Amino acid sequence: MKKRRELFARLGLGFFGAILVLMGYSNIYGGKLNYSNYWGGIVFAPVALIVGILILIIVMFRWKATNKMFESMNSISRKNTEHDKWKKL
Repeated sequence: MKKRRELFARLGLGFFGAILVLMGYSNIYGGKLNYSNYWGGIVFAPVALIVGILILIIVMFRWKATNKMFESMNSISRKNTEHDKWKKL
């Protein structure tokens, strides 16, 4: 079950990164440096392109390192919550 969740997380994040790259590239190719997002905010296309590429690099090459980092953070938080669950006799 954990591998399936990891696969879906990788696919989702990769899809998001690809969308950012394609949106940034299409607007730069069209001659516009800015475009508006769903909520009406302005997005600078070169920054969206760079962020999308960085997300794709993390998904392809550095997934194990980021996954280990989050696992260690979860184990630390689990240890702290176990100490808070004591009962006075």
